[in-house]
Amino acid sequence: AAWAQWVQWRRARFCAGVERKGRIKKDIDTQMGELRDIIITIGEHISAIETGRRYVVPQLAASIRTLVYWNGRKSYNPLLLRMAAHLELPLPMYAGLKRNPMPGEPQAWVKSNWPSMEREAPVQELVDLQEWLQADVLIRRVAGQVRHYSANDVIHAFASTAGGGHSDDSEPVEGAYLRSLRTAETNAMSEMILEAGSLCFSLGQYILANVK
Repeated sequence: AAWAQWVQWRRARFCAGVERKGRIKKDIDTQMGELRDIIITIGEHISAIETGRRYVVPQLAASIRTLVYWNGRKSYNPLLLRMAAHLELPLPMYAGLKRNPMPGEPQAWVKSNWPSMEREAPVQELVDLQEWLQADVLIRRVAGQVRHYSANDVIHAFASTAGGGHSDDSEPVEGAYLRSLRTAETNAMSEMILEAGSLCFSLGQYILANVK
């Protein structure tokens, strides 16, 4: 299967752990308990957002970052990816990742990629969660250059600057643009965070159901 490479990738990067002075490695039961608690919290945040309490979106973003954000550093060991690695599980989902902006499209172009746990449109294909995390969700033309931002980038930017992890007096340009794309009751960045939260909730339950 196409996601077999991701199972191996996670196994190689997240199972060994990093030994650090003055720290004790947690056992798997403890880590699975932490995953269970965060999944419950994510479910409560999603329910709150769906009933109009959108002020919890930054807290949802912070939980998502804990589960899936990874930037290549050894110190990053995201919980959901790590537990999937220990159980050697794929993280299957559906998304439409192939469409790219045409030369005449707007200066900043947002891609939703239609992420979901079940196939909802012909454009969607079966992928691993990490393929979606690395795929473009924002493409900007700045000073004649094209810049690409992934779902992973957006999760980190929102969790780090919108009050989820801490609150800054500035934010990344791509984050500001997404927050400006308002619809009747929401905005593009919040929708991406809600989509990511729903995926993490379902995949977290799937991992916990496979614990023996």
